[in-house]
Amino acid sequence: MAPRSQQDVVEAQPAAAATVSRAQKSEPMQTRQEPSPDLPRRSHQRRSKQHEEGEYRPSPPPPPEIQGYLPMYLRKCVFPLGRDFCQTPFFDPRLIVQLMAEGFLPIAAENVLLPKLHEERCVIPLPANFHIRKSTRKKAHKFNITFNKAFDQVVQNCHEQHEHCWLHPPLVQAFRIIWDQHPNGVRAILENRRACSVRIYSTEVWDTDGNLVAGELGYSVGCIYTSLTGFSFVDSAGSVQLAALGSLLCKSGFQMFDLGMWMEYKESMGAILMPRREYVDFVHAVRSRDSHVRLPSTDEKPLECRQVIDEFMGVGKAKAQPPTGKKKQNKPPKKSRSCEKKKPSDVRQEQSQPNCNSGEDTDVTMS
Repeated sequence: MAPRSQQDVVEAQPAAAATVSRAQKSEPMQTRQEPSPDLPRRSHQRRSKQHEEGEYRPSPPPPPEIQGYLPMYLRKCVFPLGRDFCQTPFFDPRLIVQLMAEGFLPIAAENVLLPKLHEERCVIPLPANFHIRKSTRKKAHKFNITFNKAFDQVVQNCHEQHEHCWLHPPLVQAFRIIWDQHPNGVRAILENRRACSVRIYSTEVWDTDGNLVAGELGYSVGCIYTSLTGFSFVDSAGSVQLAALGSLLCKSGFQMFDLGMWMEYKESMGAILMPRREYVDFVHAVRSRDSHVRLPSTDEKPLECRQVIDEFMGVGKAKAQPPTGKKKQNKPPKKSRSCEKKKPSDVRQEQSQPNCNSGEDTDVTMS
């Protein structure tokens, strides 16, 4: 058979298409999909007709679980994004305060705010679960701790240590506005007409020469302190910072040290995983009730990390000292005569005499 030229193939295409069209009209399709036995036939026919006419629209997928944790007043500007995240283009400080008061941890990508609500939150119940290693306590004498002394420097050091840091400029600016409202913080207005204060803290750890060697950013809602991000430039400075901060949280009346995402080193401090529902319920229970709880002021002078840790661990407490002066010598008690060894003749003599000290009643007559 001689090969066909390209022109013959092109001329044959319209004829082949017309033949296929006539065959489709004259013969029914053999591969027609039967209606599902689980659905009524009328409903299936109605959907097929709507689909052919272009009117059928599939039902939208169910909303993600995280949407149930968004209050109605936030759903107008905050939208679910995946399993743990929401998203919004707004970086207003008042919006961020409201998200914190609802249990969300605000982080950011470029030009978008990503409030995160972990499926399982890594937390330390205070003071029962908080644990400090002895090695950390021994190294703590090299450092001092302050609060809210160097916010900008802490942010800069976090950027230097973390290559891809979520502290984008719009979020840092919003944090700075909230941080400026110390010590009272910014009030979040809740759905039940209550309010709570949200405070952002910068924690700084200094060496004996006055150099900033470690620190972090965090915030408090009620009696919950949440750690956002931190840095450490000197060996053991970061562990000392967490130990001293946790000790001061216990002393100040905080009941939870929220560490966000789970990491192995946090387990050694006493951290546990709390399900999302339990965490949010706890936030709602304490945010207004314990709104007065706050970390101490260090305006006058920094606090020694070793002393702070020792106070929490109960080390070095003053013991009861004996009075000054000469100590009274405790002489052994003198033996009474009744305890002395008696001769047999003395015993017989005592038995013959009446016992006036016995418990029996005696009649006494006066002459």
